[in-house]
Amino acid sequence: MTPEEALRIYWGFSSFRPLQREIVESVLCGRDTLALLPTGGGKSLCYQVPAVCSEGVTLVISPLIALMNDQVAALQKKGIRAAAITSQLSKREWLSVLDNWRESDVKLLYLSPEKLQNSLLQEKLGQLKISFIAVDEAHCISQWGHDFRPAYRQIDNLREVLPPDTAVLALTATATPEVIDDIATSLRFRPGHQVFKKSFHRPNLSYNIRIVENKIDRLIQALRAVPGSAIVFMRHRLKTAQVAQFLRAHGIMADYYHAGLTAEERMEKQNDWMQGKTRVIAATNAFGMGIDKPEVRLVVHLDPVPSLEEYFQEAGRAGRDEKLAYAVSFISPADIARLTDPSNNPFPSPDEIAEVYQKLFEFLRIPLGQGEWEKFPFSIQKFAEYTKLPKLKCYEILRWLERDGHISFDDQCLRHSRLHFYFDFYDLSARHSPESAVVQVVQNVLRMYEGVRYTLVEIDEARIAKMAEVDEPQVKKILYHLSRTGDADYYPKNTEGFLTLLKPRLDRKIFKIDPEEYSFRKARHQARLESVKKFYQSTNQCRVIQLLHYLGEKKTEPCGLCDFCRDQRRMQKNPSPHSLQLRKASEKEIITRQADGQILFKKT
Repeated sequence: MTPEEALRIYWGFSSFRPLQREIVESVLCGRDTLALLPTGGGKSLCYQVPAVCSEGVTLVISPLIALMNDQVAALQKKGIRAAAITSQLSKREWLSVLDNWRESDVKLLYLSPEKLQNSLLQEKLGQLKISFIAVDEAHCISQWGHDFRPAYRQIDNLREVLPPDTAVLALTATATPEVIDDIATSLRFRPGHQVFKKSFHRPNLSYNIRIVENKIDRLIQALRAVPGSAIVFMRHRLKTAQVAQFLRAHGIMADYYHAGLTAEERMEKQNDWMQGKTRVIAATNAFGMGIDKPEVRLVVHLDPVPSLEEYFQEAGRAGRDEKLAYAVSFISPADIARLTDPSNNPFPSPDEIAEVYQKLFEFLRIPLGQGEWEKFPFSIQKFAEYTKLPKLKCYEILRWLERDGHISFDDQCLRHSRLHFYFDFYDLSARHSPESAVVQVVQNVLRMYEGVRYTLVEIDEARIAKMAEVDEPQVKKILYHLSRTGDADYYPKNTEGFLTLLKPRLDRKIFKIDPEEYSFRKARHQARLESVKKFYQSTNQCRVIQLLHYLGEKKTEPCGLCDFCRDQRRMQKNPSPHSLQLRKASEKEIITRQADGQILFKKT
């Protein structure tokens, strides 16, 4: 079918958005393509439509497990066959997906970049008919980007196992000029590749920075002043629940969302917000990726962002319907002071990273040279207690190890335990006496859950223990053992997540942090924080001009909507003694805008 037919049949749209059709055509013509579309610009359609229109399967490389699962579910609802190979699948399961792709008619296959490092997986991909490769969040490929992941640097290895004319489509919502060049080079774009870039300017979006002492009161004021759907972003999970509770106490229908919730809880909360049952969602940055709700009128940040790229992406979730919308940041003076203070923004040292690396394998009881592709239920709280380090510090270092390709960490918890048996029962009974607890547990599982031999099923260990006449801890111990011996896949409930080891354990003397790369990352981290601090403190330039300049786009005309432009217009209209005083304020004073019609200034 043609792209227009696919768009109408599966998505119900009569026409493409600007640049979408050109990007789709470039991909269908077999050209390597880079697409830069701002948040809400419809990036996913740029690879989903040509995937439907092409023979074979499209590989989609994506860094976020939750986003992959959400997109697979959405495509399947539309009648488009899709699958995802993530750390949530065992080796048997992802091999089954690859071996049966033709029979199941899978059109889009989602993969994490870490999975691509598996040589067996690469060999299997070489046997598939690949239409093209789509690299989502392509800025992750660049060390100049705000979310660099070294595993993205290995994507170009697919060039060696796939036909040389396989096209690559790279997509991102934010990229500086350095990142754009790095993407094309790292993916080995062929001569004649095309770059499609839509202006990052959102003329309907008003950016506002307010330096305030009481954020929550100001949040209430903003929500009452701007009707409609809203997102409130913050950095810590616990704070999301507290803010949602506070808003409900003030008569505002609100809920909270973060990656630590179960998949069912996250889906329920997301659906309630999408359908308008919940007006405000208080969330970490785990919320919003891949969610297309056009009528969001307000996005609020209650904490400083780690980079302007992330700010631009999150703020851009407002006003996708191209009607007036607001992005407001409530930042305290203390927040600004902490932004670039090394004592408040600890960057893990090489020794700390190496120490946590060794502690991790000790915690999991993995000997030297072992552990590659083993998967474990993982509690970061228990691990932090084991290392005697703050939980946040452990989390940061685990993410560092993930970016370096040593582990894959999925912090999604489960509401129900899940189990899949692979063995022949008669073979198992030959290894154990009929009276053993192992045989008793397995027999009862097979009686209670017939499907356990064919797929993952939800189980209740307490019921199994009662039927097998053993205690519940023993049931879990047996199922863990079967999982470790390869006889089963067992995912217990109420874990904080799962951790997959991507490489065997290295000796302390061998495990090294490259000093040049470490220094580069640390300097980039600090430079991004300095850019954020400068953006928050700026009082002499339009917000849009600042953001676009940072992203490599020149704009000289003020937007007319941001806090700076409105304040300038107000002062020109009413040149009161107070406003004249502000104009003459010394360079040692920071102008702090607190509300429309109120401009205060403080001594630094």
